[in-house]
Amino acid sequence: DAPPPAPAITLDAVTAGYHGEPVIRGLSLTVACGERRDVYAWLEEGAWLYVCGDAAQMAPDVHATLVEVVAEHGGLEREGAEEYLAALKRDRRYRLDVY
Repeated sequence: DAPPPAPAITLDAVTAGYHGEPVIRGLSLTVACGERRDVYAWLEEGAWLYVCGDAAQMAPDVHATLVEVVAEHGGLEREGAEEYLAALKRDRRYRLDVY
């Protein structure tokens, strides 16, 4: 169930995996704020989301932004957005590598 390999990219970039599946390799708060509709659309199309870095501050901030993005563009309340992200985690499409 490993995700497809993806090329190395910068934190703010979004790219597609080698097999054509959308893979979000990096997501900063600025990307989430500037491209919210795109981020949600990619998730709906099956994107894999990876969060890598600081567990204390960065990861919670990215998660909070994702909740906002999903709520805003998915037409959900906060609880529904949290459930949406929990389902992505269960499906191993939202992965954390935080420290």
